[in-house]
Amino acid sequence: MLVAEGDEHAFARFFRQWSPLLQHWIHRLVKDDNSRLEALQDVFIQIWTYRDKLPEVANITAWLKTVTTHQCFRHLARQKAWYAQMTPQTAEAAGYPSPEPGADHHLNFKEIQAVIQQALATLSPQQRQIYRLSREEGLNSDQIARKLDLSRGHVRNTISAVLAHIRAYLLQAGKIFWLAWILF
Repeated sequence: MLVAEGDEHAFARFFRQWSPLLQHWIHRLVKDDNSRLEALQDVFIQIWTYRDKLPEVANITAWLKTVTTHQCFRHLARQKAWYAQMTPQTAEAAGYPSPEPGADHHLNFKEIQAVIQQALATLSPQQRQIYRLSREEGLNSDQIARKLDLSRGHVRNTISAVLAHIRAYLLQAGKIFWLAWILF
């Protein structure tokens, strides 16, 4: 892959190809326009920084979604730290949005991940495997069904049940908020 070799023209093509999908993912996590553009820039900086890893990536879509999600969380954490130092009036004067009423600004990605891992530990091995193939490897229902020799309907039902289980587990742990509803 030419991007991995540092070819800037190839990276520009890569950007044009993947930017719309990444913008869609970022839009689901980051609500204001300025922050979305900053997050997109952060994602592509991260991709360029680790471009040498691209040839090793088996599923580029899943890898890009992971990079994008992590960069969005980092961006939100930086924004949270900035808000903690500023008054709402100063933030608005600088062009940043005021925190939305009722929004949880104590988001801790590691805590959420720990709760999700606890929820996954309570599932059957097959449910865990289907979840991991779907969410971590980026396979769709048809691919999972073929790989595990299951019906597509069973795979879809299992994914829905697992996501509902994770939501319930997050709710029970007191970690449910807008982000968990978006992701699960």
